[in-house]
Amino acid sequence: EGDKIYYGLVHPVGTFDPIWIQFHHLVYVIKSVWNAKGLTTKLSILFKGPGWTPGSQRRLGNPTSVPEVPENIIPYNNVVPNWVDLYSIIHAVLVMANGQLLIIRYNDFPYMMSLCLAIYFTICLTSIGLIYDQHPWSSIIEV
Repeated sequence: EGDKIYYGLVHPVGTFDPIWIQFHHLVYVIKSVWNAKGLTTKLSILFKGPGWTPGSQRRLGNPTSVPEVPENIIPYNNVVPNWVDLYSIIHAVLVMANGQLLIIRYNDFPYMMSLCLAIYFTICLTSIGLIYDQHPWSSIIEV
């Protein structure tokens, strides 16, 4: 009743990169399977609920394995200038408008062109995340 509520992920992401945000937990699961001993443990990690650990009687994981939340939580938030915010908003709107055009005119485009455009949209949105992360590759990918 008196506990403070914390929102977030058990394994913090620490980036604005949309590709890493989507796949970081998959990397964690693969590492867990790789380090597990025995085939049944490996299969249990894959097919039982998230947070399942060896020796856990519950299919959906062991609640005691949830880490304690530190008192001084610093949210991941890189500060960028206002012009970067404006540039990112314009960039994202243009990508979404072109994506909408692709959806509307999907049958008019050849399959390979649609695939290339989808990859292009993914790279564009990833570059916005890299800009916010102030990653050294952000300017290279943006070009």
